[in-house]
Amino acid sequence: MRVLLRLNDGSDFEGAKRQISAEDDVRLLYVGSEPLRVREYFSEVLPPERIVAVKDVGVKGLAEYAASLMNPVSGGDTSTADTKKIAVVSPLPPVNSGIAGYTAELAEGLVKFYDVDLITVQDTSDVTSVPAGCTVRSVSYFKKNYGRYDRVLYQMGNSGHHAHMLKLMRTCPGAVVLHDFYLGHLMAWMQYMELASDYLTEAVLFSHGIGGLRYLAENGHEKTMWHLPANREIFSGSVGVLVHSEYARKLAERYYGGEYSDRVRVVPQVHRESEKTCRESARKTLGLSGSERIVCSFGHIGSVKDSVRLARVFRNISGMRLIFVGGHTDPAYEKLMNETIEGTDIVVTGNVSDETYADYLKAADMAVQLRTANRGETSRAVLDCMANGLPVIINADGAMAEIPSDCVKVLDGNCTDELLAAAITELMDDKDKMEKLSANGRTYIKKCSPLSAGRRVYEELESLYSEDCETHFDRFLEDGAEDIRKLDDKGLERLTKAIIHCRSVIKRKYIYVDISVVYRTDHRTGIQRVVRSVLRGLATGRVYGHFIMPVYIADAGGRKCYRKAPEYAAKLITEFGGKPYMDELLELEDSGDIIEPCQGDIFLGVDFDAVKVYEAHREGLFAGWRERGAGVHFVVYDLLPLRFPQYFPHYAESVHADWLYAIGMSAHSLICISAAVADELKEWLKTNIPECRARVGWFHLGADIDASMPQRGLPDGAEKFIAECADTATFLMVGTVEPRKGHYQAVKAFEVLLDGGADARLVVAGRFGWLADETVRAIENSRYYNKKIFWLKNAADDYLERLYSASACLLAASYGEGFGLPLIEAAQKGLAVIARDIPVFREVAGGNAFFFSEATASGLAQRMADWLRLYEADKHPKSGAMGYLTWDESTAKLKELIVKY
Repeated sequence: MRVLLRLNDGSDFEGAKRQISAEDDVRLLYVGSEPLRVREYFSEVLPPERIVAVKDVGVKGLAEYAASLMNPVSGGDTSTADTKKIAVVSPLPPVNSGIAGYTAELAEGLVKFYDVDLITVQDTSDVTSVPAGCTVRSVSYFKKNYGRYDRVLYQMGNSGHHAHMLKLMRTCPGAVVLHDFYLGHLMAWMQYMELASDYLTEAVLFSHGIGGLRYLAENGHEKTMWHLPANREIFSGSVGVLVHSEYARKLAERYYGGEYSDRVRVVPQVHRESEKTCRESARKTLGLSGSERIVCSFGHIGSVKDSVRLARVFRNISGMRLIFVGGHTDPAYEKLMNETIEGTDIVVTGNVSDETYADYLKAADMAVQLRTANRGETSRAVLDCMANGLPVIINADGAMAEIPSDCVKVLDGNCTDELLAAAITELMDDKDKMEKLSANGRTYIKKCSPLSAGRRVYEELESLYSEDCETHFDRFLEDGAEDIRKLDDKGLERLTKAIIHCRSVIKRKYIYVDISVVYRTDHRTGIQRVVRSVLRGLATGRVYGHFIMPVYIADAGGRKCYRKAPEYAAKLITEFGGKPYMDELLELEDSGDIIEPCQGDIFLGVDFDAVKVYEAHREGLFAGWRERGAGVHFVVYDLLPLRFPQYFPHYAESVHADWLYAIGMSAHSLICISAAVADELKEWLKTNIPECRARVGWFHLGADIDASMPQRGLPDGAEKFIAECADTATFLMVGTVEPRKGHYQAVKAFEVLLDGGADARLVVAGRFGWLADETVRAIENSRYYNKKIFWLKNAADDYLERLYSASACLLAASYGEGFGLPLIEAAQKGLAVIARDIPVFREVAGGNAFFFSEATASGLAQRMADWLRLYEADKHPKSGAMGYLTWDESTAKLKELIVKY
């Protein structure tokens, strides 16, 4: 069997060489930095015509040029003698699966366009209903002869009948008809049957990232199977996917983006038109009265089909009889149904034979087919009704909403019981309407005949194969590998660009989160806490869209680049029940790999590494990302070094200005952490970079420390200290000790307060910052130091959280802030807030804080004394009504801002 090995600079060359030695027919494609070395290395085991090694120029290329070089196969004319051979992999009759019957019917149409082999895991001698012109083959035959097939089409459903296909698709890829968009039950079945011990967990992580893994950990297997598709492997490992509704195609776009949905095609569900037969004969066979007005509901009984609700509605309808033609799958729901129909003439037939099912379709006057949770599948039962000319009422849920309204009676997806009852009664009494629906339904089904459906599948399958880049390249290797050596440098470069483009067509989308400072040295400052929180919130948030990759800025060949920093994401994988090896599913295994962004990727500069970002801008790093189609966004925490240069080192003002210039000229958007900062930034850009075109937005930070990947650890004596804080009116200051934070004024004011006889204590929780010598002397030389005034230089996050709970108030004395995260952390704990009257604190706290504007120690001491009197009388402003976000909510807003750009 022919094997194509695709290698890059991070590949295992020794392993590839061993594989080449073990295979009969291997071609090798290498796109990387050292093509000459690779050609020489593999020339020991492969002839030169089987090696294509080209330099990765690192830019998006032209797929059309690749197609012209690779001589793609066109749709073709089926009238020629050169009929293509197709393998259709599916369960087949008599297997109890709707897909088995579907495949048998579809094959009747496909034989008009292909030489058809039906591939099944069943004993081929047991297969029934094989269409004329088709040959049934075993899976082992298919694997041995895969290279002989021009086309491969898998019929994929959400049951154990399809378990073997997932592994088979990895070695024998093809296109897929995806009958059920959600495949969680299949993955769970494989896990429970121990075909793969962690299959559901792996499928959820691979499909939905760490957010999906978190959902699984918090909600369990059953809910996850219904809520998450877990099917990304089908899209990433196939030539393309065929579905039966636009709704299913949009689900692919919702969960995986345009790169995948562009390779999804909608084809009709195949269905034969039923012959018109005698209604009276069918009723006689079923023992039903000829005069009864019969309403049927077909298929399995369950909550998805709103069966109990339909039965409840019929308790109040007279002159009609309701029959459920199908069986139960859930014992609890069966009990509920039995209680609902007790004392009525409503019938549940249980599972019936195909012949009996067909008799009910002929015997009924009307059908009602409801859905409550469409998961991308098309209702076979509705098509059964239409094919038999049976008028049917449906609700507009998911794919069912796409059926023309002149073929069925369509109700609102959430119609009331009263409207449903009225619709049933009105339609049964309107014979003209019934006849029109019957005739139009039969006309619609003609478009779903085996020949019509087979033609559409053929057309879409040929289109997918003609557009599939891997197919082009495989054919190029088979038919024209010698020609690549004749290309000049320009032609080789254009081919390389095309290969890179092809390689990126099905690449997953990433949000690359810059955690450079946290990665090198987590100083545990406010910004670093935000970085950890944003990373965790994005990685574990909504379960569709982009995957999250932490990165850090580095040097490579004398120029700036970003490299993977997967350790942080790996921590989250294990936190939510994954296993260490599963980092491979998120392509996290190659720590330090240089990032090569693609169309649709997003860079988010959430950490603050001003000098390196400025250098990267000057070298054109971010311009290169934009040229490749990636979004570039930066979080702006504040403009404080520009507004208060006296509170910062002498270099901070120019460094910050350079950083703002770099990101202003590099980014698609600049996202501030408050509206106040956004207003300041807009004014600064207008004055200093009028040519800046970056959009300015804002969001608020989250408050839950537990979601910030917190630092843990209480020092000796912490419990005693916390208890003492709880027993005394404790004023807590949180933040790095530096002049801007107002610690000096606070310490001096507190000394005045204590001199006046107040029973209170001040706790400063923050690391030593810049220009803080005067403040430190004020703290450590105070006569109240370690008696009433305390400085905790290295309080971990869990220690800080305990202090929030034990204190009487938060004292926020900063002269300037970007947001004021401690205010909402305090509010979350119900801790009162005393804050300097600055715009951002007003924005965050509203009227839920005690504000001061005094600039002197004595003035602030008086305001603290005023607050203590209010506090003792329980008349102080409470923080409970202060609005705040969780980090999940905060990062969801941030993601919305960067993704919608």
